[in-house]
Amino acid sequence: MTIPDFALLRRFEEALVRSEKPNLARNLAILDGMLEEALSLGVLPPSDWLAGIDAAIRWAKAANVQ
Repeated sequence: MTIPDFALLRRFEEALVRSEKPNLARNLAILDGMLEEALSLGVLPPSDWLAGIDAAIRWAKAANVQ
């Protein structure tokens, strides 16, 4: 599936974000629900805490280049 007018989609997303006021309580409730879901699925805590750390370090180095 391709998006025929990516600029239109971007404008729609930006307008949607501007139209909604930040709601800390709702956002924390969503985060809490996501954590509960991850725990129930067994994906948290990870069995190997260092898995993928090399990719994270490479990404951080690339993001911090000035």
